Amino acid sequence: MMNKDRGKTWVKVLKSIKSSQSGFTLLELLISTFIFVLLMFAISGIYVSFSRLQARTNASQRMLNDAQYVLEIMAREIRNSVIFDFSPSTSACVDLVGVGYDNCILLLNENEQLVAFASVSNDLRYVTLDCNSAYDSCTISDYIALAAAGLNKVSVEDLAFVITPSSDPYVGNSDTQPRVTIKMHTKFEGDREAELINHYLQTTISSRIYKR
Repeated sequence: MMNKDRGKTWVKVLKSIKSSQSGFTLLELLISTFIFVLLMFAISGIYVSFSRLQARTNASQRMLNDAQYVLEIMAREIRNSVIFDFSPSTSACVDLVGVGYDNCILLLNENEQLVAFASVSNDLRYVTLDCNSAYDSCTISDYIALAAAGLNKVSVEDLAFVITPSSDPYVGNSDTQPRVTIKMHTKFEGDREAELINHYLQTTISSRIYKR
């Protein structure tokens, strides 16, 4: 009698082991696969978003650094030079700098040489000029590209110089110190869509030269 009970007990144990070792059902496999696919999509989306954000941040920081560097170069030159033309215009640039240049400011530096910051085809250039003694006839001696798509991937979409006052303060009785406000719209010419960003910068500089 005891042997029969033991036999039944062993049969129950073997059945329990067999049922515990059985595989997943088809429904369980489908659910597991669906959850795995959802997780992979979520992880891929997070990675793509992070990659775009990182590319955009890097491009923005790079362009901001380059644009601020360009602004500092222009500010340093304006502080240490005499403003040659208090009404900067396209015609002045065409007349003295050359056809194709616009949005420029003309300065007479400490070496009595006429120089200009001007844009041409979305490039920003520092131009040095060879002029006659009256400064009414000039040719380009040399130029340096400060911002260009082919140089640092920074194109200058718009550039404006606003001079206050709009006429020479040293003619007459005005004691106003000249100030120049630079407004610059730059665009980063990146290879990825996320890198196509814009920056708008503005700064005001006072000339250190006082003629009184």
